[in-house]
Amino acid sequence: MRIREIRAVQVNVPPAQKASAPRRPSWAADADVANPMSRYPQVKRHRSLWTPQWEGAWCQVVAEDGTWGMGPLWPARPLAPVVGHLASQLVGQDCLALDRLADMMFRMTKPYGSTGLASYAVSAVDLALWDLAGKLMDQ
Repeated sequence: MRIREIRAVQVNVPPAQKASAPRRPSWAADADVANPMSRYPQVKRHRSLWTPQWEGAWCQVVAEDGTWGMGPLWPARPLAPVVGHLASQLVGQDCLALDRLADMMFRMTKPYGSTGLASYAVSAVDLALWDLAGKLMDQ
């Protein structure tokens, strides 16, 4: 079975309904948290004061027969172009050749670095491929 398409897709999941009100506030809401920016008082308190507010998405890999697998893609904005780059060589490949596809993705990202954000994109595609493989093998 060949890969027909690989793309980043936005999936809107409605927020979960809370069964009841919490008895106390979450520690994450009011506790100091050690983080890489802790030395700067204006942003020490919460990660949300300095982390990018990018949305997440999903990487979708579609096989020839229409079966698809999904892998989480965060942060979506900087990773979508990397997914597109990976798709350029993976489309048409055997979707069950997971080791070969992982090796291809690792080597394809070498020009701009296989670690950091590129590794997030590779992981999203890899997870989508494993999800697809499980569906194709009824597992």
